[in-house]
Amino acid sequence: MERISFGRLFSNSQMNIARNFSRVFQAQNQLATGRRINRPSDDIVGTRRLLTLNGEREGIDRYLSNVGSARSAVQVGSAQLQELSGTLASVRELAVQGANGTLSASDRDSIANEIDALLQTAVSNLNVGFEGRFLFSGTKTGDLPFELVTGANGLQRLQYNGNGDLQEVDVAPDLRLPINMPGSDLLVSGTRGATVFNGSTGAAAGANGQDTGTGRDVLQVTHTQTTYGGTSGLTASVSSAANDTILGSNHAITVTTDAAGNGTISLNGGPGVAFTSADTDLAVAGPNGEVIHVDTSAMAPNLAPGTVVPVQSDGTLSTDGGLTAVSINFGSSAQQVVNSETGAVLHIDATGISSAGAEDVTYPGTSNMLSSIIAIRDILRDPSRQPADINTQINVALEDLDRGMDSLGRSLAVLGSRAGQLESIEGRLGDMGVTIDTLSGEIRDADIAKVVSDLSRFETLYQASLVLAARVNSISLLNYL
Repeated sequence: MERISFGRLFSNSQMNIARNFSRVFQAQNQLATGRRINRPSDDIVGTRRLLTLNGEREGIDRYLSNVGSARSAVQVGSAQLQELSGTLASVRELAVQGANGTLSASDRDSIANEIDALLQTAVSNLNVGFEGRFLFSGTKTGDLPFELVTGANGLQRLQYNGNGDLQEVDVAPDLRLPINMPGSDLLVSGTRGATVFNGSTGAAAGANGQDTGTGRDVLQVTHTQTTYGGTSGLTASVSSAANDTILGSNHAITVTTDAAGNGTISLNGGPGVAFTSADTDLAVAGPNGEVIHVDTSAMAPNLAPGTVVPVQSDGTLSTDGGLTAVSINFGSSAQQVVNSETGAVLHIDATGISSAGAEDVTYPGTSNMLSSIIAIRDILRDPSRQPADINTQINVALEDLDRGMDSLGRSLAVLGSRAGQLESIEGRLGDMGVTIDTLSGEIRDADIAKVVSDLSRFETLYQASLVLAARVNSISLLNYL
């Protein structure tokens, strides 16, 4: 039989007390915290599973935050486009009203001012920001998307500073969704038509039709110098360069002089203008308002009635308000003029140019919804336009506006679809989060009823181990003497 020493009894008693006390302490700790696992040593396998589930939960929380931010951005964008849709409808109503031929110039100007205010509102709608970034600038979120810029040619135009890229966010594992609508997608235009010139200079659309301008332009046809051929002695005056309006060589100038060199001069069959040798800056007007300024101080005497004086008048073309200009090539049917501010290219048939002035150039089918608002406003503000022309031009602009409104409706549908998709993703992520929380709770949390039962049992065992240890400790050699 194995011999059991007193030392071994004492050691076993102490071990039982420590073990039962540890069980009581662990049960009390679980009851106090409500958790079965309070430190890794409580359950190494369970702890490993908890760490994995916690990582997945953090990922879901990050995606939920992204989805919430994305939904808010989409909602803000949709609200602004809804407001913009109402603004465009108001512009259309005013444009139809302004096309009424019975309105006075003052009435049309008042309507134009109302439209201008709506234009400012529309630009403000598209320049909306959210959480420190612009929604309609593509990925250039720090740049103001839209600006109204007045060019050197005096025309106001819409300038887009963003790009055509989408702002995307991670909303689920391996899933990125766009949250914005690039401004370039809103500025849709139709099919480019033949460029239209509205003026009296004789300039016409170029033969190749490769223009790149959009909306409207102003072509400035400027006189630079007039030279006279033959032996009549007629020369250009000092004010000719700045004030003559004829261009090219297809102009008829006839003169008659007496023995003293005095006589009359006529431009393009217009009324004769008397002159003397003392006239150094004489204005001569033609039947259509064209004007030349001549110096008759050295006229040859005794020129027969109707003597024709050859003339060549040169000039320049510009679409950027004179920042850059090209000399007119009167033999070209497709002369190119480039706007240095926008890079837009205009091709001109210069063979029929006969006078200086400004041409209102329209690029049909190229205006977007905001450019069409600018066009309507400017048409109504122009006092030189006739009612029939106003009606025609506004109807053209309304076609562009209607096309923009249709595009805006499609954009709203896209944003609505994204909002629905984000809502669905948010629901799925929420369900996943609940599932993970449930699994984590099953692994981590204590069964309170079981812990209470265990605590009672462990306390009883602990008390028993103390009693047993006390009895063992009371045994001595004297008990056997």
